[in-house]
Amino acid sequence: MRKIVDWVVLWKISNHQALIEGNLGVGFLESGYFLGFGLILGGTLKGEATDWQTGFKSSLLFTGLALVSLILVYFAHEGMTRYNVRQGLRDGLASSGIESGAVLVAISLPLRYAVSGDFTDWVPDIKSFLLNFAAGLVILYLGRWLVDKYILTSCTVSDLIENNAYAGMVVLGGSFITISAIATVIVSQLGVPAIVQ
Repeated sequence: MRKIVDWVVLWKISNHQALIEGNLGVGFLESGYFLGFGLILGGTLKGEATDWQTGFKSSLLFTGLALVSLILVYFAHEGMTRYNVRQGLRDGLASSGIESGAVLVAISLPLRYAVSGDFTDWVPDIKSFLLNFAAGLVILYLGRWLVDKYILTSCTVSDLIENNAYAGMVVLGGSFITISAIATVIVSQLGVPAIVQ
């Protein structure tokens, strides 16, 4: 897991060396990866299957899907932002790492819900995972846009990043996680697994 994260975050730079040198941006982003992955992994270990082999295979599959999902979200986040995320990390901007790490933790909440619980069957469970992933992304970035447009009235997310505004990014990151948590509760009440079966 660590090698994959190191390769994805800054493949031409030693993340370990960057951390030793006090690069907070890399530190916060890696923390987001590991915390998000841990949340999802905890979800894969909840519930029961018909037998231990099926339970092991489903846990392995959804753990792999979780890791791929976090990597895809990171790349999607890079593509949807107006600033250069990687350059911010290279420059050691904690604000860049805080926002990106918060996005990864936020998307992990609906994914944790999607993979937790009893195993039913491969196709419905994979559909449920993908539906929660897509819904989580839409809600997260809609929430990010609303915060950027209506709450951050005197500046933009890009301004906070470029000025390395720690406090503003902590508030923004917290809002991502809060929006995602609320959305996850709503989705769980709607019964997404029942929709895809």
